[in-house]
Parts: sequence; structure tokens; C-alpha cells
Amino acid sequence: MIILSGSWIYAQKSELKQVEQSKELYFTNTRQKSLELPFKLVNNLIVIPIQINGSDTLRFILDTGLNTSIICELSTGKTLNLNYAREIQLQGLGVGEPLSAIHTFGNDINISGIYGINQDYFVLMENIFHLSNKLGTPIHGILSFSVFNAFIVEINYTKEKIVFYDPAFYQYKKNSRNYITLPMVIHETKPYIYMKIQLADGRIIPIKVLLDTGASNSLWVDQGSLPDFSVPGHARQTYLGSGLSGDVYGHVLRFDKVYIDHYELSDVIVSLPDSSSIENAIGLDQRNGSIGAEILRRFNVIIDYPNELITFVKNSDFLDPFSYNMTGIELSAPYPGINYYTISQIRKGSPAEKAGLLINDEIISINSTKVTELTMNDLYKKFQLKNGKKIKMLVNRNGERKRIEFKLEKFI
Repeated sequence: MIILSGSWIYAQKSELKQVEQSKELYFTNTRQKSLELPFKLVNNLIVIPIQINGSDTLRFILDTGLNTSIICELSTGKTLNLNYAREIQLQGLGVGEPLSAIHTFGNDINISGIYGINQDYFVLMENIFHLSNKLGTPIHGILSFSVFNAFIVEINYTKEKIVFYDPAFYQYKKNSRNYITLPMVIHETKPYIYMKIQLADGRIIPIKVLLDTGASNSLWVDQGSLPDFSVPGHARQTYLGSGLSGDVYGHVLRFDKVYIDHYELSDVIVSLPDSSSIENAIGLDQRNGSIGAEILRRFNVIIDYPNELITFVKNSDFLDPFSYNMTGIELSAPYPGINYYTISQIRKGSPAEKAGLLINDEIISINSTKVTELTMNDLYKKFQLKNGKKIKMLVNRNGERKRIEFKLEKFI
């Protein structure tokens, strides 16, 4: 339950522009120069525990791509007291209508030793994300740029820990083959970097991308922003995900090379959203796209908002191949936190569809392993093993058990 105290509500049109707020965050121990915080990596997304206005512990996704934090759902029995509020309309990625939300001001936040005041939140009136169901674990919201703005933040993806540094005491290392510091552009609280992509015709062109820790994919590019570019015939049209304004559709393909300074990534999966899905985002910041966590997780990343710098340190996952779901199914966890999964979507023409799987089928086991022993991350990893891998599923359909077999097929 969410309680809005002292509320005064009216309608206002908003497009997730910058919210002016006091960036008052600090270590609760005033002598502290740094603070280490463990996190859970769920589908490439960073999930951390926070408290708002003295609430119970909530689990938020850390997202550099947002201006203002979003509260999207609360578990049964949880109560959250929020301060002064007004009604607004949010518009973001997707093909749907604007979304109603409450903009609440002047809230406190506690992040395991970091305390902040005067924090703003958008409270969604409708849970359109269903993050807990899609990720298989309770997720209550998305935490925006504000914690980055006050600190230098080191994200260690392999060890699943974040270190927050007081900027006054942080010292940079010299650049080397495996450690490079680059300029970062901050525009309306959002961070952007420059990188290069190699197109099918061999051209290598620079692009400006949003640094987006809240995107689990590798890279999406606005095809209309690339000179003399058309979608190649081998690109595959598909569902790409969901945004504030609904589902996002487009094409996926592979770029031969993607470059971050001297770092070279090969055979990278790239999403090209349809123009109708991104018309509310393109052009506002003159970017070409967004770089997501499927690339970022291959580095330890140091994000320095105060000095507008970013450091990439290559880690042990750097050479991991870029994989794609070869079953064609998307999962949902009806009871987040419990290893129980149903099929929520099936890609047309996919191995799963051809084998006879249906939406709402309950998965009991996969290759003789009970799903009660598997997280949603574990299941998706099995969907990306290798082309031709045989998958044996036992599912429950309306009380009847069915055995389904098929082979993984490379989609792109």
C-alpha cells in the first residue's frame, strides 16, 4: 500500500524531463571516504536494497537512464509513506498512450549507509512493467541518477558489488591496455558517451549513446540517425521489450565490430527499434542510441558524474559471446521469489511454437532438471546454450502434463 500524505493532485503533461531537486546525499558516517554495497545481478540488471521514508527494505533497479526514480509496485503488506504529490502524465518508449503517475517530492532515502533527503519519485498508477514477474524476484522500483550525481561509483559486475567514493578523495590510475578513462557528457542528468560501430559495408562511424545500466540488452540504435543506413535483409523483426508507453518492436541483427576507444567487441547483437516505438525519445538529446548492460557487464565501470568521466576496466567476461534466446519463449514468474514459471510470450515461427508450446504453459522441468531448482536467470541461460542443443520440457497445461522436445535454433 502507498500512502500519499499532504497530497494536492492535478493533471500535468510530462515527458520525463529533468526534475529539479536538491542532490543531498551523503555517507551516514561522515568520516567515511567510500562505501561498498553488494548487489544482485538479475538479467544483467543491478538490484539493490533501499528504504524510503523509513520503509521496509525495498528492491530497486539502479538505472543511469532515468531522470527521476520510479516506484512501480509494492508487495502485499508493504506500506510506504510518501510526501506531497501531484498527478502527471509520463511518456516514454513504446507505442501506447501516456501513463498516469503521481509525482511525490521531499522524500528521504537510505541505501545501506548512504542517506539522502529531498528525493523525488514517480509512482505509477498502473503496474505496466510487471518487473517482478518478468525477472522472477521482487522488484519495487527503479532508482535514478541521483545516487550517481553525489559520488564516484564503481560497478564490479563479476563480483556483484558497488563502491561509492567521496569525489574529494578519489584518485585515478593511469590509462593502460585494460584500464581507460574517457569523457562523459551529462545532459539533463543523463550520461552519454561516444563509441564507434562498424556497419555491414565496412564503414566505421562514431555514435553518441546513452549509458543505460537499466537496459539488459547490449545496444540499441536509432536507424534514422545513421547516415545512408537501411535495415539489412538478414535483420530479424521481433518484439524487443517494453517501455513506459508500451511494447517496443523492431529488428535485431549483429554488427561485426563495436568499439569503445581501443576496446573491440565482435559479433554484437544490436536492436533497431521501429520509429513508432521511439518517437518520444529520439531527437530530444541528439543521440544515436543506448548502450546497455550486456556490453557494460564485460567491464568494471567507474562512473564519475562530478567530473564527467567514465572508466572501463576489462573483466573476465569480456570475451563472452553475445547470445540470443534460441527457444523463442519469454517467461513469467506469477509468484516472484518462488521458482515457478509460466510461458508469457512465444515468438512466431520459433522452435517452441513449432514444437507445440503455448502461452500459459507451466514449466515443470527442463532437460530432467526441476525448475524449482532453477532461477529465471538459469533458465534463460539454458535457452542460449548452443545452436542445435536438444531441449526437453515437461509442462503442465490445464492440469495435463505434456512432454515437449525441440532443438535450439540460432535466431540471428
